Amino acid sequence: RSFTKEALAKHAKVCTKVFVQKRKPMDVQAQRVQGTDAAKYVKGSTAKGGKKPAAKAAPKKAKWKQESAQLRQAMASARAVTAAQKAGKDLRTVDIPQLAEEDDDRVPCPHCGRKFSQQAADRHIPQCQNIKAKPSVLKAGAKTGKAPASRGKR
Repeated sequence: RSFTKEALAKHAKVCTKVFVQKRKPMDVQAQRVQGTDAAKYVKGSTAKGGKKPAAKAAPKKAKWKQESAQLRQAMASARAVTAAQKAGKDLRTVDIPQLAEEDDDRVPCPHCGRKFSQQAADRHIPQCQNIKAKPSVLKAGAKTGKAPASRGKR
């Protein structure tokens, strides 16, 4: 664009203000409550009398990102194997990248071996150690041997 000298000076000031400086996020709740008695009851409000929001913990890597990375690693190792087969190399000498282990933050139960979140494990483990009629092996999707409840005549 072309500007006159006066307009260019004015444009430069406005342009830096618009595109370079970051704007503060607007807190509508704090603005609405500010100066009223409700300000001391609003949680997380930055209005007078309210509390500032707590700092967030570092977010974990999303589960889909972990699964995607594992899939990409598996595909790369499969490509390395097929390339070695086509070249006629011995597969024991091929350098295959190791798959990363899953980052599982669940807690295993020492009695039944199932995995739970921390809160659920705190509730489950004391109960599980008192169970007397515990099956020797718990497998996901295993049938218990009980016949399904009948629905009557059809």
